[in-house]
Amino acid sequence: MSRLVGLKDELEALSYLATIVGIVIALVVFWSEKRKATKARETEAYFQTNDRQIQYLILCLEHMDADAFDPDTKATGVETKRLIMFSILLNTFETAFLSLRTASSSVRQRQWQGWENYMRMWANQADFVKTWRAIGPDFEENFQAYVNGLMVKA
Repeated sequence: MSRLVGLKDELEALSYLATIVGIVIALVVFWSEKRKATKARETEAYFQTNDRQIQYLILCLEHMDADAFDPDTKATGVETKRLIMFSILLNTFETAFLSLRTASSSVRQRQWQGWENYMRMWANQADFVKTWRAIGPDFEENFQAYVNGLMVKA
């Protein structure tokens, strides 16, 4: 009988331990999922904002007479168009950089090399470099460092 009481006490202690471990695991999973959801919302907000910015830049291209891109610029129409177009290109590069940086390794391996080659090609173009120097500081820090590195190599 005392053996059964001892076994009962051991099983009861194990059940308490399992409950405590289960609660800790549940909290860790909850916090992890909450962080993932927050990151997903932040990422979605970035992509939506970026899409809207590109749409606005396209409107500026379509309606150059409105001086809506940079009313203080002293650039000519062609220079302003080039600046707008390079702004769109750089936004696209930044989006690729940020999305592929966090993508699975298989996706990154399949897609990143093409983007990198394309960016490297533009890093050799004087007008592109001039535009980057003007608007580059407005981009995400890691992307800035990456593009600056490409331009140094070019």
